[in-house]
Amino acid sequence: MSPKVQILLLYLQLQNSQFSADSKQISAKEAHLQSVAQ
Repeated sequence: MSPKVQILLLYLQLQNSQFSADSKQISAKEAHLQSVAQ
């Protein structure tokens, strides 16, 4: 693999992990809001 391809793959993995962390935070906030609303 060329270095450029490796860098691109690393970048995509970083984006993916960032995205999953964000979605976990969002679902935690939603759960919190639901518990407050009840």
